[in-house]
Amino acid sequence: MSKFLTVHALRHAQASAKSDDYDALSKLGHTQASRVGEWLAAHGMKFDAIYLGALKRHAQTLAGIVQAYAQAGHTLPIPCVLPELNEYDFRGVLNAYRAANPRDADIAAGRWLVVLKTAMLAWARDQIAADGLETWADFQIRVNVAAKRVARESGEVLVITSGGVISLLCQRALGFEDNAVAALNLALKNTALNEFRVTQNGWQLQSFNALPHFSQPADSGLHTRV
Repeated sequence: MSKFLTVHALRHAQASAKSDDYDALSKLGHTQASRVGEWLAAHGMKFDAIYLGALKRHAQTLAGIVQAYAQAGHTLPIPCVLPELNEYDFRGVLNAYRAANPRDADIAAGRWLVVLKTAMLAWARDQIAADGLETWADFQIRVNVAAKRVARESGEVLVITSGGVISLLCQRALGFEDNAVAALNLALKNTALNEFRVTQNGWQLQSFNALPHFSQPADSGLHTRV
């Protein structure tokens, strides 16, 4: 590793939670992607490398940023797609938890964010499982693979990924327990910027869940978590 590496981990813009294709950005999500791109370009952010997961919402978020840079007369590096940066199967985790806990009152009340946090903790503790569902340990392993790949770079690197992955990168930096990963995952907002400094001593968290590109009072409607 060279002298310094700063990783700007960006959570994707809002996906289409109420659509048949969750993975596609919503109309608001496309606006969010453009706005974060405009902010990055306006503040002279130059990236030496770009990594993203293989999900549609990652690619569409990057497309909004690329377009904003092009409109500002700037170019970006050719991105590298890493499937290891993909989000865990949150629907699979929810379904496995529901199957194991059909009487959970929060499920009956439709409080799916509360249920997801509880389901994540059960998943991390190997209390739920389903055919084809990635284990928590395997999720951690593949995110570590992605982190090691990104750490080979130097300079300023943009990583476009999802909340679960960013939460594990925070765990890598701060060493907290798995229950905190679930809390961070649900706290992360769409297009939030999270900065890490990577040195020979490991990953160091510099900022978390920052939305400087939505700083005006009129931008409150752009603050989303799903």
